[in-house]
Amino acid sequence: MCTWNPIPAEAYESRRKRGQRKHHYTWDLDDGRPGFVRHTKKDRLKIYVDSDGDGLFTAKDELVGRARIKKPYRSLGRGEILELESFGSITAFNALDPASAGPHAELSSGAGLTFGHPDGGIAAVFKRIFLPEDYL
Repeated sequence: MCTWNPIPAEAYESRRKRGQRKHHYTWDLDDGRPGFVRHTKKDRLKIYVDSDGDGLFTAKDELVGRARIKKPYRSLGRGEILELESFGSITAFNALDPASAGPHAELSSGAGLTFGHPDGGIAAVFKRIFLPEDYL
Protein backbone atom coordinates (compact mmCIF):
# COMPACT_ATOMS: atom_id res chain seq x y z
CA MET A 1 0.00 0.00 0.00
CA CYS A 2 1.36 3.42 -0.92
CA THR A 3 1.23 5.66 2.13
CA TRP A 4 2.38 8.85 3.78
CA ASN A 5 2.67 9.29 7.53
CA PRO A 6 3.85 11.83 10.12
CA ILE A 7 7.22 11.56 11.80
CA PRO A 8 7.37 11.24 15.63
CA ALA A 9 7.85 14.48 17.59
CA GLU A 10 11.14 13.22 19.05
CA ALA A 11 12.55 12.68 15.56
CA TYR A 12 11.40 16.15 14.53
CA GLU A 13 13.31 17.80 17.38
CA SER A 14 16.51 15.74 17.08
CA ARG A 15 17.02 16.39 13.35
CA ARG A 16 18.52 19.81 13.87
CA LYS A 17 21.31 18.35 15.96
CA ARG A 18 22.22 15.89 13.21
CA GLY A 19 22.27 18.39 10.32
CA GLN A 20 19.12 17.15 8.61
CA ARG A 21 16.58 19.35 6.87
CA LYS A 22 13.09 19.81 8.33
CA HIS A 23 10.32 17.55 7.11
CA HIS A 24 6.95 16.69 8.59
CA TYR A 25 5.97 13.46 6.85
CA THR A 26 7.50 10.54 5.00
CA TRP A 27 6.02 8.87 1.92
CA ASP A 28 6.53 5.43 0.48
CA LEU A 29 5.36 3.95 -2.82
CA ASP A 30 6.33 0.40 -1.81
CA ASP A 31 9.25 0.48 -4.21
CA GLY A 32 11.94 0.57 -1.53
CA ARG A 33 12.67 4.25 -2.12
CA PRO A 34 11.09 6.37 0.61
CA GLY A 35 10.72 10.10 0.37
CA PHE A 36 10.04 13.14 2.52
CA VAL A 37 7.23 15.70 2.66
CA ARG A 38 7.55 19.27 3.91
CA HIS A 39 4.51 21.29 4.99
CA THR A 40 5.43 24.91 4.23
CA LYS A 41 4.13 28.16 5.71
CA LYS A 42 2.09 28.92 2.62
CA ASP A 43 -0.17 25.87 2.93
CA ARG A 44 1.76 23.80 0.45
CA LEU A 45 3.26 20.34 0.51
CA LYS A 46 6.59 19.67 -1.18
CA ILE A 47 7.70 16.10 -1.85
CA TYR A 48 11.29 14.96 -2.14
CA VAL A 49 12.88 11.63 -3.06
CA ASP A 50 15.76 10.22 -1.03
CA SER A 51 18.25 10.64 -3.89
CA ASP A 52 21.32 9.54 -1.96
CA GLY A 53 19.53 6.56 -0.35
CA ASP A 54 20.73 7.26 3.18
CA GLY A 55 17.26 7.50 4.74
CA LEU A 56 17.94 11.05 5.95
CA PHE A 57 16.47 14.26 4.56
CA THR A 58 19.56 16.15 3.39
CA ALA A 59 20.39 18.81 0.81
CA LYS A 60 21.15 16.08 -1.76
CA ASP A 61 17.52 14.90 -1.82
CA GLU A 62 15.63 16.21 -4.84
CA LEU A 63 12.34 18.09 -4.95
CA VAL A 64 9.97 16.19 -7.24
CA GLY A 65 6.67 17.99 -6.74
CA ARG A 66 4.65 20.61 -4.91
CA ALA A 67 0.94 21.08 -4.34
CA ARG A 68 -1.42 23.36 -2.51
CA ILE A 69 -3.19 21.79 0.46
CA LYS A 70 -6.95 21.43 -0.06
CA LYS A 71 -9.25 23.85 1.83
CA PRO A 72 -10.48 21.56 4.64
CA TYR A 73 -6.88 20.97 5.75
CA ARG A 74 -5.35 24.43 5.24
CA SER A 75 -6.25 25.71 8.69
CA LEU A 76 -4.23 22.96 10.35
CA GLY A 77 -0.73 23.88 11.50
CA ARG A 78 2.43 22.62 9.88
CA GLY A 79 2.83 18.92 10.43
CA GLU A 80 -0.72 18.52 11.77
CA ILE A 81 -2.59 17.20 8.71
CA LEU A 82 -2.07 13.64 9.90
CA GLU A 83 -2.17 12.64 13.55
CA LEU A 84 0.63 10.52 15.01
CA GLU A 85 0.28 6.81 14.32
CA SER A 86 -2.04 7.50 11.36
CA PHE A 87 -1.44 6.90 7.66
CA GLY A 88 -2.77 8.58 4.56
CA SER A 89 -3.02 6.86 1.19
CA ILE A 90 -1.24 7.81 -2.01
CA THR A 91 -2.88 7.19 -5.37
CA ALA A 92 -1.07 7.70 -8.66
CA PHE A 93 -2.77 8.84 -11.85
CA ASN A 94 -2.00 9.84 -15.48
CA ALA A 95 1.32 8.13 -16.16
CA LEU A 96 1.40 4.59 -14.87
CA ASP A 97 3.00 1.96 -17.02
CA PRO A 98 0.29 -0.73 -17.35
CA ALA A 99 2.80 -3.21 -18.81
CA SER A 100 4.82 -3.41 -15.57
CA ALA A 101 4.61 -6.68 -13.67
CA GLY A 102 3.87 -7.15 -9.98
CA PRO A 103 1.27 -5.85 -7.57
CA HIS A 104 2.23 -2.21 -8.20
CA ALA A 105 2.76 -0.48 -11.51
CA GLU A 106 6.02 1.37 -12.00
CA LEU A 107 5.68 5.11 -11.52
CA SER A 108 7.05 7.25 -14.33
CA SER A 109 8.04 10.89 -14.40
CA GLY A 110 5.06 13.07 -15.23
CA ALA A 111 2.60 11.04 -13.16
CA GLY A 112 0.31 12.73 -10.69
CA LEU A 113 -0.15 11.79 -7.03
CA THR A 114 -3.14 12.24 -4.74
CA PHE A 115 -2.41 12.33 -1.01
CA GLY A 116 -5.48 11.05 0.81
CA HIS A 117 -6.42 11.70 4.43
CA PRO A 118 -7.55 8.91 6.81
CA ASP A 119 -11.00 10.56 7.04
CA GLY A 120 -11.52 9.84 3.32
CA GLY A 121 -10.80 13.36 2.07
CA ILE A 122 -8.04 14.46 -0.25
CA ALA A 123 -5.33 16.53 1.43
CA ALA A 124 -3.37 17.48 -1.72
CA VAL A 125 -3.09 16.68 -5.42
CA PHE A 126 0.30 16.77 -7.11
CA LYS A 127 -0.70 17.22 -10.74
CA ARG A 128 2.71 16.23 -12.02
CA ILE A 129 5.87 14.96 -10.39
CA PHE A 130 9.33 15.12 -11.90
CA LEU A 131 11.39 12.11 -10.91
CA PRO A 132 15.17 12.29 -11.28
CA GLU A 133 16.62 10.20 -14.12
CA ASP A 134 18.44 7.87 -11.75
CA TYR A 135 15.16 7.12 -9.91
CA LEU A 136 13.51 5.55 -12.94
